[in-house]
Amino acid sequence: MIVGIDVGGRFIKAGGVEKGKIRKREKIRTPHKPEELINLLSGLVEQINGNPVGIGFPGLVNPCEGVVLNPPNFPFIDKLEVKKEIEKRTGREVWVGNDATLYALGEACYGRGKGKKVVCVFTLGTGIGGGIVIDGKPYMGVHGYAGEVGHLTIDTDGPVCGCGNRGCVESYAGADRMVERARSLGLQVETPEDISKLVMEGEERARRVFEEMGRYIGTGVAGVILLFDPDIVIIGGGVSKAGRILIDAIREEAERRVYLPSVPPIEPAILGDDAGILGAAKFAELRGERALHPRSLL
Repeated sequence: MIVGIDVGGRFIKAGGVEKGKIRKREKIRTPHKPEELINLLSGLVEQINGNPVGIGFPGLVNPCEGVVLNPPNFPFIDKLEVKKEIEKRTGREVWVGNDATLYALGEACYGRGKGKKVVCVFTLGTGIGGGIVIDGKPYMGVHGYAGEVGHLTIDTDGPVCGCGNRGCVESYAGADRMVERARSLGLQVETPEDISKLVMEGEERARRVFEEMGRYIGTGVAGVILLFDPDIVIIGGGVSKAGRILIDAIREEAERRVYLPSVPPIEPAILGDDAGILGAAKFAELRGERALHPRSLL
């Protein structure tokens, strides 16, 4: 059994995976102290009792060393040596990657992108992440940082993003920005899910928010389509549950900006939270069973 773990800002979701199926599941609130986090992850590995282990972490991750570099939702972390520390505690083989990249790997191998050669994924949540999967393997670039689609610049003079740049897709269409925009239109909301509920109830101002966000995301999607010419673009994450309103707005903007003869299908993800677990397990399988050096995944 392979262990797949998806570390989120609020919860850690873990599972034991066999032949692409999750056999065991755990969901635990994420501690916000480095030692507690490492101990909890090590305990989950022991509890599920599998090997190798794949872990998806938000933010920049050096997959060659298994080091997490200052993720925005974990300000207490500074170059945390996840791979080294968990291997030392458990004796298992551990591989660490960016959570959105591993989510993309899960959707590409077991979800909406199954059977496709080139799959591009956007994950919409607190931030906007993503990943590129080619022939069933994550494309990570030279240093392991590829796929940061949320930080593509769509307006050089736009608002400051959490990454320090201006005008990123995330700075226009991340969860906080969506809520801010909805409130500016007079809606009493706390989360993007609140906006989704209002859309389902026929609230036109909520629909307008999703249409606006879809145009910003669609601009980023257009850039990725031009770079990779994929078989499919998958939109995942909690915000994507808004349904066809958001997907249609993304597609309309992408079609407007891409001069290619056709735009690939742009579809919602289908695995939900399971994508992160399955993708993390697949990542460990690619590294462990085949004994691949990280850069051979390029």
